[in-house]
Amino acid sequence: MYFLKSLILLFTLCSSSLIGQLSVSNFINESYDNDISTIKESLKEKKYEEKEGKNGKSITYYDWLNPISVKVGYIFDKEGKQRGRMLLNGKETETESKKAFEIFKREMIKIYGNDFSEMNMLGATVIQWKNIKDFKILVSRKDDKAALFVMREKDGNKK
Repeated sequence: MYFLKSLILLFTLCSSSLIGQLSVSNFINESYDNDISTIKESLKEKKYEEKEGKNGKSITYYDWLNPISVKVGYIFDKEGKQRGRMLLNGKETETESKKAFEIFKREMIKIYGNDFSEMNMLGATVIQWKNIKDFKILVSRKDDKAALFVMREKDGNKK
Protein backbone atom coordinates (compact mmCIF):
# COMPACT_ATOMS: atom_id res chain seq x y z
CA MET A 1 0.00 0.00 0.00
CA TYR A 2 2.85 2.41 0.87
CA PHE A 3 4.41 1.74 -2.54
CA LEU A 4 1.13 2.52 -4.32
CA LYS A 5 0.68 5.81 -2.42
CA SER A 6 4.27 6.80 -3.19
CA LEU A 7 3.79 5.99 -6.86
CA ILE A 8 0.60 8.08 -7.03
CA LEU A 9 2.33 11.00 -5.29
CA LEU A 10 5.29 10.81 -7.67
CA PHE A 11 3.00 10.68 -10.70
CA THR A 12 1.01 13.69 -9.45
CA LEU A 13 4.13 15.76 -8.84
CA CYS A 14 5.66 14.88 -12.21
CA SER A 15 2.51 15.50 -14.22
CA SER A 16 1.72 18.81 -12.51
CA SER A 17 5.22 20.15 -13.21
CA LEU A 18 4.96 19.08 -16.85
CA ILE A 19 1.55 20.64 -17.32
CA GLY A 20 2.44 23.94 -15.64
CA GLN A 21 5.83 24.35 -17.29
CA LEU A 22 6.56 27.19 -19.70
CA SER A 23 7.42 26.37 -23.32
CA VAL A 24 9.89 28.84 -24.86
CA SER A 25 8.61 28.08 -28.35
CA ASN A 26 4.98 28.75 -27.40
CA PHE A 27 5.96 31.89 -25.48
CA ILE A 28 7.95 33.29 -28.42
CA ASN A 29 5.34 32.39 -31.04
CA GLU A 30 2.13 33.53 -29.32
CA SER A 31 0.52 36.58 -30.93
CA TYR A 32 2.21 39.94 -30.47
CA ASP A 33 -1.11 41.64 -31.22
CA ASN A 34 -2.26 41.00 -27.63
CA ASP A 35 -2.43 44.29 -25.77
CA ILE A 36 -1.90 44.82 -22.05
CA SER A 37 -5.56 44.09 -21.18
CA THR A 38 -5.50 40.78 -23.05
CA ILE A 39 -2.27 39.70 -21.36
CA LYS A 40 -3.63 40.64 -17.92
CA GLU A 41 -6.75 38.60 -18.62
CA SER A 42 -4.66 35.59 -19.69
CA LEU A 43 -2.64 35.86 -16.46
CA LYS A 44 -5.58 36.32 -14.07
CA GLU A 45 -4.79 32.98 -12.37
CA LYS A 46 -1.13 33.95 -11.83
CA LYS A 47 0.43 36.40 -9.42
CA TYR A 48 1.96 39.05 -11.65
CA GLU A 49 3.59 42.42 -11.15
CA GLU A 50 2.91 45.47 -13.28
CA LYS A 51 5.42 48.30 -13.54
CA GLU A 52 5.21 51.62 -15.32
CA GLY A 53 8.17 53.54 -16.72
CA LYS A 54 8.54 56.64 -18.85
CA ASN A 55 8.42 54.60 -22.10
CA GLY A 56 5.64 52.19 -21.21
CA LYS A 57 4.68 49.31 -18.93
CA SER A 58 5.76 45.78 -18.18
CA ILE A 59 4.10 42.76 -16.65
CA THR A 60 6.18 40.00 -15.07
CA TYR A 61 5.53 36.74 -13.25
CA TYR A 62 7.49 33.64 -12.27
CA ASP A 63 7.23 30.25 -13.95
CA TRP A 64 9.31 27.09 -14.53
CA LEU A 65 11.47 26.26 -17.49
CA ASN A 66 12.72 22.86 -16.44
CA PRO A 67 15.00 22.70 -14.47
CA ILE A 68 15.09 26.41 -13.58
CA SER A 69 12.82 29.14 -12.33
CA VAL A 70 12.32 32.01 -14.80
CA LYS A 71 10.87 35.47 -14.63
CA VAL A 72 8.56 35.94 -17.62
CA GLY A 73 7.86 39.43 -18.91
CA TYR A 74 5.81 41.32 -21.44
CA ILE A 75 6.81 44.84 -22.51
CA PHE A 76 4.28 47.43 -23.71
CA ASP A 77 4.46 50.94 -25.14
CA LYS A 78 2.55 53.91 -23.67
CA GLU A 79 -0.58 52.95 -25.60
CA GLY A 80 -0.56 49.41 -24.17
CA LYS A 81 0.59 47.71 -27.39
CA GLN A 82 2.99 44.82 -26.94
CA ARG A 83 6.56 45.66 -28.01
CA GLY A 84 8.42 42.67 -26.68
CA ARG A 85 8.90 39.76 -24.34
CA MET A 86 11.61 38.60 -22.03
CA LEU A 87 12.73 35.65 -19.98
CA LEU A 88 15.15 36.11 -17.08
CA ASN A 89 16.63 33.59 -14.68
CA GLY A 90 14.34 33.53 -11.64
CA LYS A 91 17.04 32.84 -9.05
CA GLU A 92 19.83 35.36 -9.41
CA THR A 93 22.88 33.17 -8.90
CA GLU A 94 25.86 32.54 -11.16
CA THR A 95 24.94 28.86 -11.50
CA GLU A 96 21.32 29.61 -12.45
CA SER A 97 22.33 32.34 -14.90
CA LYS A 98 24.68 29.91 -16.69
CA LYS A 99 21.92 27.30 -16.92
CA ALA A 100 19.38 29.89 -18.13
CA PHE A 101 21.79 31.30 -20.73
CA GLU A 102 22.43 27.83 -22.20
CA ILE A 103 18.72 26.98 -22.24
CA PHE A 104 17.77 30.32 -23.86
CA LYS A 105 20.52 29.99 -26.48
CA ARG A 106 19.62 26.36 -27.28
CA GLU A 107 15.92 27.19 -27.65
CA MET A 108 16.57 30.18 -29.90
CA ILE A 109 18.86 28.08 -32.10
CA LYS A 110 16.01 25.54 -32.44
CA ILE A 111 13.62 28.31 -33.50
CA TYR A 112 15.86 30.72 -35.47
CA GLY A 113 18.95 28.69 -36.39
CA ASN A 114 22.66 29.44 -36.12
CA ASP A 115 22.73 32.78 -37.96
CA PHE A 116 23.75 34.98 -35.02
CA SER A 117 26.61 37.14 -33.84
CA GLU A 118 28.18 36.75 -30.42
CA MET A 119 30.19 39.41 -28.63
CA ASN A 120 31.64 40.05 -25.21
CA MET A 121 31.48 43.55 -23.77
CA LEU A 122 32.34 44.66 -20.24
CA GLY A 123 32.07 41.09 -18.93
CA ALA A 124 28.73 40.41 -20.63
CA THR A 125 28.09 37.93 -23.41
CA VAL A 126 25.49 39.08 -25.94
CA ILE A 127 24.12 36.99 -28.80
CA GLN A 128 21.93 38.60 -31.47
CA TRP A 129 20.19 36.67 -34.23
CA LYS A 130 20.47 38.05 -37.76
CA ASN A 131 17.88 38.36 -40.51
CA ILE A 132 14.80 37.99 -38.32
CA LYS A 133 12.16 40.14 -39.99
CA ASP A 134 10.46 42.70 -37.72
CA PHE A 135 12.17 41.49 -34.50
CA LYS A 136 15.39 41.75 -32.53
CA ILE A 137 16.29 38.54 -30.72
CA LEU A 138 18.93 38.81 -27.98
CA VAL A 139 20.30 36.38 -25.41
CA SER A 140 22.69 37.81 -22.84
CA ARG A 141 24.49 36.86 -19.66
CA LYS A 142 26.55 38.71 -17.10
CA ASP A 143 27.41 37.38 -13.65
CA ASP A 144 24.17 36.26 -11.97
CA LYS A 145 21.78 37.50 -14.69
CA ALA A 146 20.76 35.89 -17.97
CA ALA A 147 18.10 37.21 -20.32
CA LEU A 148 16.27 36.43 -23.52
CA PHE A 149 14.68 39.44 -25.23
CA VAL A 150 12.38 39.39 -28.25
CA MET A 151 11.71 42.99 -29.22
CA ARG A 152 9.26 43.93 -31.93
CA GLU A 153 10.47 46.54 -34.39
CA LYS A 154 8.21 49.55 -34.77
CA ASP A 155 5.05 48.41 -36.57
CA GLY A 156 6.52 44.90 -37.07
CA ASN A 157 4.36 41.84 -37.51
CA LYS A 158 5.18 38.38 -36.21
CA LYS A 159 5.48 35.75 -38.92
